[in-house]
Amino acid sequence: MERWDAAAARYAAAAGIADTDGKAALAAELAFTGASIRLRAQQYETAAMEFAALARNRPNWKRSPEAHLLSAWCTRRVYENEPVQRRLDAMLKVLYRHLARYKHHETAAEAEWMLAQTEEGRSRYAAALGHYLSIPEQHKRAADALAGVLRCYQYVYGDGDFSQIPMPRLSALREAARDRVTEWVEALRRQAVEWNDQQIESALKLAGMLVQGQPEDVRIVDKLLARVIACIELREAPGAGSRSATYRHRATLLRLQALVAQGRLPEAEAVLEEVAASLDADQLLDIVE
Repeated sequence: MERWDAAAARYAAAAGIADTDGKAALAAELAFTGASIRLRAQQYETAAMEFAALARNRPNWKRSPEAHLLSAWCTRRVYENEPVQRRLDAMLKVLYRHLARYKHHETAAEAEWMLAQTEEGRSRYAAALGHYLSIPEQHKRAADALAGVLRCYQYVYGDGDFSQIPMPRLSALREAARDRVTEWVEALRRQAVEWNDQQIESALKLAGMLVQGQPEDVRIVDKLLARVIACIELREAPGAGSRSATYRHRATLLRLQALVAQGRLPEAEAVLEEVAASLDADQLLDIVE
């Protein structure tokens, strides 16, 4: 540890000399490296303070947003090592400050990601959903953010206590989540490649969640299941195993639920007649129930 402390101190001293000589950019780089050494040594609280000071004292430096984000990241590690309220408050303060200062910078998406994970971990699903939805679709976290949207989606539409959230805000979150899920489903439908088991499982779980939801959600199920069934048909070549048959059974059940939920009873009856001959007694009982 003494070696890390000595190295960080040398960079801090060099940064001070560079500042005195009027070499502001060099001083900033040296200070950044010194704080990075603290981070690497897992001196998270000290690193957080040094990164924060760098961002505060050099607001126009090109790496100030990165320094401030690293301050937030280190503050988060401090909280994870000591999960008490004051540490949580400190972390949230830094993250929300980052969004206020750098909302148009690419680092803002990382701050949204950290906030989303924190709020979801605290079972504050509506708050987490808002942060997940704020992550751009082109960002490297986009796929993970969508997974977060799907996880929180069921809670926001469920029986959770959202009395502290103004109804207009909650309605806007629900609509935004539905839009994101709809876009995702449309993207899935356009993919011609065969899905693997994990992708089919995820799609079926999502369909199972949506079919219990609002009418708008149920309509999404139709599109999602059409893609799932197309994938299953691709897999059902000669010699295909029983897993495809299981997936088809689950998809059929969900399709029937969706049709009934939408009042499309003649279509539901037609589907049941179509598949009845290929189902055993237990599977037929599942459908009837």
